[in-house]
Amino acid sequence: MPLVSGIDFTSRPSRRKPQWASAWRVSSGLVELVELVPLPTWDDYAAWLARPFDLVGIDHPFGLPREMQGEWDAPDTWEGMRDWVTSFEPAAWRQFVSAWRAGQLPGRKFRYRATDREAGSQSPLNTCNPPVGMMLRAGLPYLNRTRMIEIYPSLTARAADVGPYKGANPEPRQRLLARLKDHRGRELIIPSALAEVATQDTEGDALDAVIAGLTVAWAVDEPRFGLPECYDDWEGAIVDPLLSAKRSTSSAELTK
Repeated sequence: MPLVSGIDFTSRPSRRKPQWASAWRVSSGLVELVELVPLPTWDDYAAWLARPFDLVGIDHPFGLPREMQGEWDAPDTWEGMRDWVTSFEPAAWRQFVSAWRAGQLPGRKFRYRATDREAGSQSPLNTCNPPVGMMLRAGLPYLNRTRMIEIYPSLTARAADVGPYKGANPEPRQRLLARLKDHRGRELIIPSALAEVATQDTEGDALDAVIAGLTVAWAVDEPRFGLPECYDDWEGAIVDPLLSAKRSTSSAELTK
């Protein structure tokens, strides 16, 4: 029985705003949430990743837009790019990216990966509000891509159509949680105590970790863990059943 995890990521974890992690047991007929915990330190995060999960989904970009390789004369392999980005201290990375953006024309300050355009996600060159570029820098040293995939919980949240769900009022989070389903039609079990944890976190991060884990529960049985057949390894690709369906439809239309 696979054990999988979904993580809502932050570049500066703390007790006030930790990483959140969910763990799920997955079988042919059942998907069960068994843990939902905060990870307030990097040691907590590393220890969680060291657990024997079959697959882990993390909500941060795994790469950069390919055009930045030429713009920045960066290494052309993913491993080289990872090492190059992480050679910057976080503050220096923010300064480097911000200085580059300042020299670009309006409309060209943010570049996007192919998967960002598919998913409507933020550019990895955005270093504030939300600091996606800082999440990239913070997360890269921990990645093991043989058992980790990139997740974007906002896709599921948008499809649920409950509107904004972060804030003091737990009702939108409760509605969103109630609309979650397993993507293979299996029985979904979320214990009431863990549902309470997910809906009472005003930041919505605990609920995002639940969504991320539910996506991983689908991906663990997919070929290539749900990654598309063709994508730019340097950029990475978001894994999601909604994107997978869109990609299949596009491929079918091309072969007509």
